[in-house]
Amino acid sequence: MVVEHLVNLHTSKKERGLINMNRHEKALEILHAGTVIPATPLALDENRNFYEEGLRLLMRYYLDSGVGGIATAVHTTQFEIRLPKYNLFETVISTVSDEIDNYEKENNCRYNYSGRK
Repeated sequence: MVVEHLVNLHTSKKERGLINMNRHEKALEILHAGTVIPATPLALDENRNFYEEGLRLLMRYYLDSGVGGIATAVHTTQFEIRLPKYNLFETVISTVSDEIDNYEKENNCRYNYSGRK
């Protein structure tokens, strides 16, 4: 799924039709070309509550910087945000996804995770 997403965002429909390699090979090509895939830290306010605006600002910074992908719900937050007492998994995932969608609409592009629009 990640490989498919990376390839679809990296290549245009025309390019996908012209590429004779499978998705896995294309994803490896993108990764080997050199890219950065930062992890998404959990944005919290001073009361340790989820801070949506902070997460959106960070996602915008990553996108504007030309990252090669965004790793969300991994590393230090991968388990805790799924716990019922926090119940943040869907919120975090949808916030990141929404911000990518907003970026694409505002820039009239499909973000291709290569730093190029």
